[in-house]
Amino acid sequence: MYRIVVISSDRFLRALLCNSLSLVNAEVACFDGWSDGVVAQLPRYNMILTLVGYPFLNGHDVVRLLRECGARPRIYVLSWLHDEQNVLSLLESGVDQYFTLPINIPRLCGKVTAQISEWRNG
Repeated sequence: MYRIVVISSDRFLRALLCNSLSLVNAEVACFDGWSDGVVAQLPRYNMILTLVGYPFLNGHDVVRLLRECGARPRIYVLSWLHDEQNVLSLLESGVDQYFTLPINIPRLCGKVTAQISEWRNG
């Protein structure tokens, strides 16, 4: 089964995403923030969907830690920031997709569903 983790300290957005993703054929886990315990669990997931970009910037090299464990989850960052340099930095650090908020939930679920299909067929 495809496994997705949603990480956000915003209770409303976390619940919205977790409930919306329950419509896709995947197991969805939700965490209220980044911690060493959460990072240790990330290699078990196929997709990381987060509303926080800092774990991928400023020396917090979560992608490198995941790769060292042999994990290659898809990483989607959702953010209110529209700064081109921030987006480029996230993509260069290994983030797969960057979405600006507010997000179109059906579009996001469609992208996630497409990723699950690709994973199953690949």
